[in-house]
Amino acid sequence: MNILFLKTLGATCGMEMIEDAINYIVNFTAETYAKLLYQLPEKQKQVLIAINREGQVRNVVSGAIN
Repeated sequence: MNILFLKTLGATCGMEMIEDAINYIVNFTAETYAKLLYQLPEKQKQVLIAINREGQVRNVVSGAIN
């Protein structure tokens, strides 16, 4: 989270800055991860998308994804 210390020179880093820093990092790296996702084989991409929809991983098997 070094980005927190780059915001304001000499300022104190507080908890209220965490969400802004996370949003900045996600936005900054989003294009890179989108390109990586595009390069994955279709089945691997489907697994990651399914995990994203569910929010957690349970009973991972090689069967069909609904």
